[in-house]
Amino acid sequence: MTYVKAEAIDYPDYEVVEVEEPKLYEELFPWVKPPVIVWDGVSVPIEVAEELWITDTTFRDGQQAREPYAIEEMVTLYKYLHRIGGPKGKILFTECFLYTDRDKEAVRRMKALGYEAPKVTGWIRASLSDLKLVKEMKLEETGMLASISDYHIFYKFKGLSR
Repeated sequence: MTYVKAEAIDYPDYEVVEVEEPKLYEELFPWVKPPVIVWDGVSVPIEVAEELWITDTTFRDGQQAREPYAIEEMVTLYKYLHRIGGPKGKILFTECFLYTDRDKEAVRRMKALGYEAPKVTGWIRASLSDLKLVKEMKLEETGMLASISDYHIFYKFKGLSR
């Protein structure tokens, strides 16, 4: 595999490097167990929970990676997730945006199916208006995005969150 030389004014020039094999970082990403977490050079032990489940993000991340799904596509995919999750509901949650009329109608139709799993949950920004959407849609649970990186604080919010 060949890596392309990076070219930018503010980055140094890098030469093309020919490699015979990929560097897979197997010490951090072993094939037989979860990835190793290293914090400040110290390997953090992992205790695997007794119960594991999947939270699906098709209707959140998946919608950002492509043309948004139509309502019927979302409902069909949700039915597949229910089927794939099996009788024990291994796909426990599916996260949905709530911003457009299309999103809201898809959530209504998914909930109307009455499946115990995956549970339809929301994904919102940390704002009162978004929280009202969760209440309006009668969802039991939501994920909430709170942008708190230095980039957001200093550049996007102009230091207003401090």
